Amino acid sequence: METSLESCPTWAELEVEHRQWLSAFDRPYLQKWEDLRNDNYEAALCEAAVRRLLQAHGSTVEPNEDLVGKAPTGPEPRPDFRCSRPEGAFFVEVTCISIATVVEQTGLPHSLQFGAQNYAHLNDAIFKKCLRKYEQYSRTNLPTLLAVGTFHQWSVLCMSRKFADMLLTGETSLSWTVDTETGQGIGDAFQTTELRLAPFLKPGSLGATRTSLSGLLLCGFGYDPPHVLGVLHPRAARPFDRRLLPAIQFGEVQINQATGQLCTSWSSGHEEATSRRCSERPEAKRDQERMG
Repeated sequence: METSLESCPTWAELEVEHRQWLSAFDRPYLQKWEDLRNDNYEAALCEAAVRRLLQAHGSTVEPNEDLVGKAPTGPEPRPDFRCSRPEGAFFVEVTCISIATVVEQTGLPHSLQFGAQNYAHLNDAIFKKCLRKYEQYSRTNLPTLLAVGTFHQWSVLCMSRKFADMLLTGETSLSWTVDTETGQGIGDAFQTTELRLAPFLKPGSLGATRTSLSGLLLCGFGYDPPHVLGVLHPRAARPFDRRLLPAIQFGEVQINQATGQLCTSWSSGHEEATSRRCSERPEAKRDQERMG
């Protein structure tokens, strides 16, 4: 079964385009990308695809990595790109989830011809990318997005809004209130979360974490056009203005501290919220039951 990105005219065209773009800047940028291409083809193509995506959405994009470095420890960790529009500027760091990793974690075959059944989400891999890329986004002075891309052909499923919601609230499950004497369920089922795999919220509480990361771009490059969603940090140190990428749908979580309820909503820079989904922490639900 094919589990890697194979060169084809589409990707060869992207390579040529990216080389031409990098040629307008200092030579070391192009050399570093060529080295990455030779070492990790998917990661290099992912950088090129994110750059193309950002430009297609109206941003002026420049390489931002520190290739010289004046500190004794070497180059300073920085995001890959600096993007600007009349509305403002922001940084984007790029990371790639390989096709092989998607196959392993989701159970989805790479080829569309095999169909998709009984597949898992990719949130564990996305969450780990947030942890591993901390140095790249932790010291920025502008809103910063982490673009997580993959060339898996079923990325439209494993990066769907259903799973993006769970990056905002953590993994959810259905729960019931049970009468301890009869063992019977009481009332309707409700969604609960322990905040597992929620990169912006601390498990066991509703405290914010990784506030230097303004949000994620989930980029499925296995489709044409790419399937792209964004999720925003609810308490980012430098909040991202969705008008900077107005055509992309962004999800955000609203937190009710009093009830422990989390609700997600989706909108772009052009429209109001389009959907809403709520979940609760189990301990908050139990507290309400005791009080009511």
